[in-house]
Amino acid sequence: MAGGSTLLVSSVQFTTATNAGLVSAAQPIVTAVIAWLVIDERLTRRQMASVVAAALGLLAMLARIDPAVICQPSFNPGDLRVSLAVVFYALYAVNLHKWVGGMPPLVMLYLTCLGGMTVVLPFDLFETLSIRQFVPPPQVLAATL
Repeated sequence: MAGGSTLLVSSVQFTTATNAGLVSAAQPIVTAVIAWLVIDERLTRRQMASVVAAALGLLAMLARIDPAVICQPSFNPGDLRVSLAVVFYALYAVNLHKWVGGMPPLVMLYLTCLGGMTVVLPFDLFETLSIRQFVPPPQVLAATL
């Protein structure tokens, strides 16, 4: 989850918010496909029809209903990051039930936060040491509290 969130947030440095939103809209489709591939989750006919309708609608929006866009796709690093974020989050969502295993919700929240901090820490250290240290303004600290 932390990897997907980090990729999603960083993607808007390279693509538009509109593209990030549209590609993120594929989340339910990707999650359904990964659930089928990873844990052999079967979709009902109604769910399958919904996935197909959502995929076609998303494709129409991304292509701006112009067949030339589909024939000559162009991607930038941000679009690829958003796509990877969607896959990471789908993997997280599909495997979450295996990892939880009756764990109390607060313990799960703690472990999620700990895992997120572990994933983000190297990037934070890199930014602090090579670029600049982030010092949150008082309003951000107050909002966080």
